[in-house]
Amino acid sequence: MNFSKYLLLFIFLLLNLVSGNKSMCEENILNNRLTLSVFLGSNIPILSSGFLKEYKSQLGGTKDEFQTYWGIGGALGYQLNKNIRVSLNTEYILNTLQDNFIKEITKNSGQWRSYQEDMELSTIPIIISVQKYLFFEKYKSYFGIGAGASYSSFKWSESVTSPLHNDKRIGGTIYNTVNFYPTIRAEAGIDLDWDVDRPNVFMKSVSISAVFYYVIRYPKVYKNLESQIVPFPDDLKGRKGVVPFMIGVNLGLTFNIEKYVINQ
Repeated sequence: MNFSKYLLLFIFLLLNLVSGNKSMCEENILNNRLTLSVFLGSNIPILSSGFLKEYKSQLGGTKDEFQTYWGIGGALGYQLNKNIRVSLNTEYILNTLQDNFIKEITKNSGQWRSYQEDMELSTIPIIISVQKYLFFEKYKSYFGIGAGASYSSFKWSESVTSPLHNDKRIGGTIYNTVNFYPTIRAEAGIDLDWDVDRPNVFMKSVSISAVFYYVIRYPKVYKNLESQIVPFPDDLKGRKGVVPFMIGVNLGLTFNIEKYVINQ
């Protein structure tokens, strides 16, 4: 997973270092003001382990990062002028974590509990973005920033096997909440037009982009464990980050819908 992080960071930097000469796509961009983009994307957690730090140090868990998958997304864009585009973006981001471990009940007791953990985090950011375009010989690149909210569903279930009778540490549903969280999104990408000599073609371009998300998602993840762990550690109190930072890569297609769908 660390290799994937470095690879995505490299792509993000590469997209901001491209250079070249102006071309015909600069002249044609206003012919297709309204576009629809669909893409496949994969986003990985970065910068902060969030609540998983205490999950390992206090609960004895062995995992420190979520599994990442490919998801689908889309964007509806409108070209305000030659260099500025606004868009409404969304995508589906799924992260999961499964873990199995044992932990001694008290030091030198010789008695152990076994734990099975199952976490599923779904994130759907809904973002309004502004992109600035730069034009080069065979493509156009862009960078942008946006803000909005993320629909978030996080469920954490735990199964505990204990040798103690009437053990308070019973597991169950540790956290199960659906909520919306403020979100910031930054991006940089490249659009490669199919044919700059035919600006009205329906399938307009193929694109690759790097994105960065900050989901301000800091719930009280461990609150339901207060009755099961006595005394309750200070490190488990308060709000903890649940995958607040992500970086990803998107591969997509852009379609000209202004002339082919709206103005039929």
